Amino acid sequence: MKQFDLTAMRDKTMYNCGFIVVKPTTLNINLYKAVVNMSRPNQRFNDQQLFNKMLYSYRRNNVQIRATFLDPRLYMDGLLYFQKMIRLLPRTNDKCSAVKKTNCSVLVVHNNWIITKQAKIYRFREHYMWSYDGKDGYYSNQSRNYIMYTNPDPYNISRQDLRNSQLSSLVKALALGYLLDRTVILPKFYCTPMGHICPLNSYLHIANFDNVFKGKYRESNFLQNAKVPNAVKKHLSNQSLISYATRLSPSRKQLAIDSNRVVSLFYGSKDRLINFGILAGIKITFSDNSTEHTFNQKVYRAFRENNYKQFSAGAFIGRSLLVYDS
Repeated sequence: MKQFDLTAMRDKTMYNCGFIVVKPTTLNINLYKAVVNMSRPNQRFNDQQLFNKMLYSYRRNNVQIRATFLDPRLYMDGLLYFQKMIRLLPRTNDKCSAVKKTNCSVLVVHNNWIITKQAKIYRFREHYMWSYDGKDGYYSNQSRNYIMYTNPDPYNISRQDLRNSQLSSLVKALALGYLLDRTVILPKFYCTPMGHICPLNSYLHIANFDNVFKGKYRESNFLQNAKVPNAVKKHLSNQSLISYATRLSPSRKQLAIDSNRVVSLFYGSKDRLINFGILAGIKITFSDNSTEHTFNQKVYRAFRENNYKQFSAGAFIGRSLLVYDS
């Protein structure tokens, strides 16, 4: 850095303005002033694009600002670390794991190439890179109760049916959490029928989801956080919901359970964590129209289609989710 005026993380061919060290020289100060002035008539460009345009303009005019890139083996961006290295969720025995980092060259991971603050935080939590507990004790709360469930291994299923089945199970889990006043711990999701695991942001727009269900769900690795009370981890009750469901009719395989029965069975449970197992194949029905309408509205606002990078919220995933069916 001694022989350079600025050094930044590489973002393809550009200098990344989100991870940069700049010396307070007159040339650099004038560069940033020029970028600010340039931004007013060019609002369609972001600050990074304008910064690089102005820097290259300086160079064309022989104004020599000495700039270099940080070593990408030490300072890695989100596209390379999470996606190109196929690390959508932490891998078993990953030498760069935030839990057991061994022989890994990476010093810093820039949480970019994903949009919205909510999605960035969610991704860091899934990768054990976020430990902020907040005023409400996100991890350490001593009185909060939880539920969890499991997505079955994909088998002989199309990619579309796999997505719909998993999101339908998520709706059911959130309905159970809503009825029982418990927080839902997410499972691992499958993004392909071949069994490749992925996080929720591979399917849903996290900002929309978080705006509706913030505080009502936790990442799939939540129980591995050291701040989670042992009382939560040890007081686990396995209650397969299927065993409490009944057939809708003798001629149909579909199982169903009524919200009143859910409440009578589990609302007074002293278990801090209830594992309901696999929810696919079960229909959850609400006993009153008002509660059902309120919850359906939450699902409609929260379940917006998206992909991993979260560039913009898509359409509502589908009305089929509102019937809590697989």
